[in-house]
Amino acid sequence: MQARILEFAELLRHHGLRISPAESMDALSGLTHTGLGDRETVRGALRATMVKRLVDVPIFDELFDVYFSALGQAIRETADGAGEVLGQTLEEMRELLAKLEAMLAEQGIELSDIARALLAADEGVLEQRMREAIDEARGEAEGKGRFRPGAFASAVGNAFGMPQLQEELEGAADSADEAMPDDESAKLREMIQQRLGELQELMKRASDIEKKRKEEGTRDDAGLGPIGEKSFYYLTEEETRQMKEAVARLAQRIKNVVAVKRTRTRRGVLDLHRTLRK
Repeated sequence: MQARILEFAELLRHHGLRISPAESMDALSGLTHTGLGDRETVRGALRATMVKRLVDVPIFDELFDVYFSALGQAIRETADGAGEVLGQTLEEMRELLAKLEAMLAEQGIELSDIARALLAADEGVLEQRMREAIDEARGEAEGKGRFRPGAFASAVGNAFGMPQLQEELEGAADSADEAMPDDESAKLREMIQQRLGELQELMKRASDIEKKRKEEGTRDDAGLGPIGEKSFYYLTEEETRQMKEAVARLAQRIKNVVAVKRTRTRRGVLDLHRTLRK
């Protein structure tokens, strides 16, 4: 969680919020007291330590929702939609899962934790594993040039263990066909296929979320790089010099833009004093 909070602080800086490293540490310290169980409590703790101006609150709230809630929301929507498509309640799906596990246990087979979490729509386990897979995919994509959503979704799937999970669940469905009543085995196979399809769709949504996160975190108009993320108080003498040079370049760019606008404004304007003869 510490890495995610620091990464979130960096994202806020890119959008104009003034957050020093000390304030990032205050945010981490605050979360040790409030805990991470309630989303709105986490939002309040981070807002209290990271937002100093009222005008920055809407920016903070928007970025918080994108950064912390987009993936979790996608997983919740997937879990909610599964029962609707299959015409079953979540309790009925979990009851069917219990029968499957009992049947497999008689054969000396045990479902993996992630297979159980997928079929039981365990949002917490799925989100944690998905975030781990995304982090691993990010590491693989680092330094490979332009972000490619399809390749990233595939990398997330491999890191998640999608091929092995699909093989495991299809094998479980085959076992159910042999040992369970026809109606129950048919429902179970349909549920497995539905959940695997939703998981693949979730990989694509994770890729879209990552693309949006990258787009929102890459702005650097002054060309400051990492220096632009620091508080002035923590800049070294060399970094201060680089900061001044970058600001001077940015000021010159602004000056040039203003000059061009003034030139365009003057064009086509008739100056009577210069035109009329004395």
